Amino acid sequence: MSKLRISYQSAGGSGGSAGGVLSGSIGPYQYWLLSPDATITVGQTSSLARDGAITAGFAAASGQFALRLANAPNTIIDGLSYGTITVNNLGEGTPASSPPTDGGLIRTPDGSDNNANNTDFVTVSNANIYLRNHNSINASANYTLPNTSYPADVWVSNLASVLLSGNSTISGKLTILSGSVTIGSNQSLTVSGTLTNSAGNSGLVIESDATGTGSLIHNNSGVDATVERYVTAANWSLASDGWHLLSSPVASQSISGSWTPTGTGNDYDFYALDETKTNEYWLNQKVSANNLTTFVPGIGYLVSYQQTDTKTFTGTLNSSNVTLSGLTNTAGSAFPGWHLAGNPFASAVDYDLGTWTKTNIDAEMQVWNSTAASYKTSTEVGGIIPAMNGFMVHTSGSGVLTIPTDARVHNSANWYKSGGSDFILLKANDLDMQTSQSSIVRFNNQATEDYDQAFDSYYIQGFAPLFYSNYGGKKYALNTLPELTDNLIIPFDFIKNPSANFNIELAQSIPDVVVYLTDHKTNIVTNLTETTAYSFTSQEGDASGRFSLHFKNAYSIADPVTGGDFNAYCVNGQLYVMSDLNGSVLITDIAGRQIATSSVSQGIAFSINLQSHPGIYLVKLATSKGNSTRKVVVR
Repeated sequence: MSKLRISYQSAGGSGGSAGGVLSGSIGPYQYWLLSPDATITVGQTSSLARDGAITAGFAAASGQFALRLANAPNTIIDGLSYGTITVNNLGEGTPASSPPTDGGLIRTPDGSDNNANNTDFVTVSNANIYLRNHNSINASANYTLPNTSYPADVWVSNLASVLLSGNSTISGKLTILSGSVTIGSNQSLTVSGTLTNSAGNSGLVIESDATGTGSLIHNNSGVDATVERYVTAANWSLASDGWHLLSSPVASQSISGSWTPTGTGNDYDFYALDETKTNEYWLNQKVSANNLTTFVPGIGYLVSYQQTDTKTFTGTLNSSNVTLSGLTNTAGSAFPGWHLAGNPFASAVDYDLGTWTKTNIDAEMQVWNSTAASYKTSTEVGGIIPAMNGFMVHTSGSGVLTIPTDARVHNSANWYKSGGSDFILLKANDLDMQTSQSSIVRFNNQATEDYDQAFDSYYIQGFAPLFYSNYGGKKYALNTLPELTDNLIIPFDFIKNPSANFNIELAQSIPDVVVYLTDHKTNIVTNLTETTAYSFTSQEGDASGRFSLHFKNAYSIADPVTGGDFNAYCVNGQLYVMSDLNGSVLITDIAGRQIATSSVSQGIAFSINLQSHPGIYLVKLATSKGNSTRKVVVR
């Protein structure tokens, strides 16, 4: 700045008292605030520090000044004349109007220079003066913002194309007069002040590709943008492949164009969910009677595309809370109580953060995993719902869901990420078609053995094999029980999909717990804690209640008995005996009458059906290490 100076002349071209050589340094596209005062408070400007001092003395009604080289040839870089000028030595073109006595002059649009003072500058009242210093940026040419934190304003003008250098925060205003700002596919931008985009949809672009999607958090309404969504192709020969839950970040996106492609090999499917229906509950966008013509903010959609493509949403970004009300739970419907909601913002939201309204809404939500071809609970995948993602919520009836702006967070993932670890996670894996269904068991002393809206989540069928805990006649994807004991037995239903070869995997467990899986078709008991997975085949017509889960070495475990560890338990009236050693078993009723006797092999369950004979039974096991007894209640 020492190579520059400010010159001032009167309306007649004579010298004035203001001006002088400058000092300091200024970066590309920065502002430089000159003032006689160290800090300035005027209009909308409060206690703003100057960047350089200047002597007071500019004339109020008419005058001229310029920024020029300090040394010969003293070239004028920019100049302004205003009011009635008789000798115009420093201004550009026709002079600007005289500033009001309670205001000044402002360049309009900011950052534009047409070398015509009368059109480049307009008057501004004192109340509307908004000054900027070196902390602000005015990019008037293609530019990558070098920093990731800007404590003041950033302006884009003169058709400049501005990129980010990383995850960025602008604490002041972002004003796009012309040109564009692009948020890259793995970048985020937070604008704390007002975001103004006068350049239309092309002025603000949020990119998406296979690696992720850009993210924007801002506060004010009326911001137009183009938001991309990368969508991978489905294998069109497999009905289970390539499905995504999608939602719109803009107010009135038409379901047309790239959202409804045409041509050979370029098919698509696009559905909305109707909770009230038993049949045809997925409303097909291709059926005109379903009237699916525009994305509704806060609503999710089930989509699939034959070709990989980067879709675009264009229009005004959603920037206010979005509420879905009157959510129903229709008895006998295909998805009773389930509604497909959608993240309405250009950033991720956290289902467990902010001022959500969840009136009669379960604490758990579920998202679709296109690789597994099944739904997963937020306990498994975490509460983060990425931008433009749909998610399933369950209501007991008369539900109200508000998705608040204060739940917004930055997360560049196209879909979702994993959650916590304080639970038992089983996965029924389809080894032929590579689909998978998760089921979770966890424990909380505030839960009950019935369905708890705060802790549990019902099972939703996808394309993977059906697999869920069936407790009290209810199907659970997430089953939270009050206590883990050695006597706890959790029945699991399994129904095959078109495949034949499967395994059940213990994908995650909790400390100090040994998890056993019993296959009631083969009577094989597997210690999943040791072997991790149990493989099996399944045919049409297999009984659905094929499996159960039980535990050892839990929080309060009895001392080992002399005869070796064994378990005796009852599932749906079927009594099972499983021993760690070979031996013989004797079952008697409470009066001592013999009910059954048999040999048992290590790891193979012996079973007997006592469903029609409820009561208390004693199970006695004899092994090479001695004898032991268990009491079992059959209800």
